[in-house]
Amino acid sequence: INYLNTNYNNPAGTDPFSLLPDQANAFTGDSSVTPYTFDFSNIFSPKIYSNYNFAIARVRLKGSSGNQAQNMKVFFRLWTTQSPDTDYQPSSTYLSNLDSNGLPGSPIADSAKDTIPFFATGNYPGTNDYTPGGANNRTITLSGSSTWAYFGCFLNVYDGGNIIDGQQIQYWLNGTHHCIVAQIAYDDAPIINSNGVTLSPENSDKLAQRNLQVTHSDNPGNSATHRIPQTFDIRPSKPTLELTGTFLDYPDELMIDWGNTPIGSTADIFWPQVNSSDVIQLASQLYPLSQLSAVDNNTIQCEVIKGVTYIPIPVGSGQNFSGLFTLNLPATVVKGQEFNITVRRITTRQNPGQRINQGVGDAIFISNKGARNWRYVTGTFQVKIPVSTKEFILFPEENTLAILKWRLNAMSPGYRWFPVLQKYISYVAARIDGMGGNSASIKPSLQGVPVKGQGEEKEKPSYTGKICEIIFNCFGDFEGFVLGTCDGRETFKSCEKAIGEICLRACKDRLPVSIYVNQKKKITKIIIHC
Repeated sequence: INYLNTNYNNPAGTDPFSLLPDQANAFTGDSSVTPYTFDFSNIFSPKIYSNYNFAIARVRLKGSSGNQAQNMKVFFRLWTTQSPDTDYQPSSTYLSNLDSNGLPGSPIADSAKDTIPFFATGNYPGTNDYTPGGANNRTITLSGSSTWAYFGCFLNVYDGGNIIDGQQIQYWLNGTHHCIVAQIAYDDAPIINSNGVTLSPENSDKLAQRNLQVTHSDNPGNSATHRIPQTFDIRPSKPTLELTGTFLDYPDELMIDWGNTPIGSTADIFWPQVNSSDVIQLASQLYPLSQLSAVDNNTIQCEVIKGVTYIPIPVGSGQNFSGLFTLNLPATVVKGQEFNITVRRITTRQNPGQRINQGVGDAIFISNKGARNWRYVTGTFQVKIPVSTKEFILFPEENTLAILKWRLNAMSPGYRWFPVLQKYISYVAARIDGMGGNSASIKPSLQGVPVKGQGEEKEKPSYTGKICEIIFNCFGDFEGFVLGTCDGRETFKSCEKAIGEICLRACKDRLPVSIYVNQKKKITKIIIHC
């Protein structure tokens, strides 16, 4: 952060974000279930790297040269899963310790742990970042009419020592990808919700959001591998007042923009705290033609159309609704395609006209004179679905399953996320089995699954010995090899150049080799014992 502020504070100069390496995979390769990166570029010397995730926020200050913004702070909060509820709620998701002016001084987690703050210099609840001169508290002096300043945090989601309320950080994470919001906390220009409109990253220059959910679809694969699940969190709509079939306070809605998703695909929303018949009934009151149907007591389904689908958010109080959004793609998708879905929360601000309290119980009589409604977006998240093949998808999915199983084991069955995680795990397990894996063999682990060929080997090798002959044809092409075992000699056929290179190395260094084959004696795995 200090380096960026020292060398890249001029908006007319070089943009340092364009210089950061490997940004092409920043939103697709990393998540809270990818603790490691595996480099198999050298088959004889694979490397394993720990992943360290960071967030960097750049603030632009405009004004007259020489002016200062003193003690400007930036808070970083991670939503525990995807959510369209990133609007400014200072009593819950944007909870803060207050400074001497009664304004946000440092971020804290809400009681439900819907959002968790992260810092540059330590784990929660450390606040050294926000004392004068701290990493995320700096005085910005304008040089010219515009100046850049940088703030940041370490998203320390793989550290077993990062404990919040007695639980390891992974316990509180309910999905694989997450929303993160940077908040400018500056006393001279505080964030203030006013006139009935709640500010959010959609309409405030002091809030910035990054979020993206990436789940791959297999090709060709079976139907389970074309099922794309992701968790999401959403607060209920506020209680509504209904008069003679007309809503005075219109309920909030999910507006799902399907983008280029194949028409005819289906999508399910599993809300274990919501009765699906209530959603269907609400939709029938709001829309002339509802596209929703009930799959079971807690699951609604809709068919993907060209354009958008609206889903009313049920009324409730207390806890948020934990949800699982699942897209079912057709078998016709092909490798290289990518589908992008945008999910927005729409709320309504209403000036209902004249309200006259006649003093009879709680009755309120309404005059429609001067009534006006308008709708606006309070938050958004995106779902990205690249179509790939099982060779690319299987190992990351196995990692995901191992970590999700750990989270479920640590979770109380009464926790609102427990049934969602159960269903989510069943879908991920089916995806793994559909790609030829074995979900039942994957143990709960915060480190994911062991790298194939490392650690304890569960399968029994077909043959173990040393390579004593390598076979080439008259053109010099590799055709196979002979393995000497305690019981004799076994010949294996293969035309794979990479296997030939492995065999040459193993033969030269006299390394023991285990060969795994299927019923047709086709090689399925080779382990070199170093």
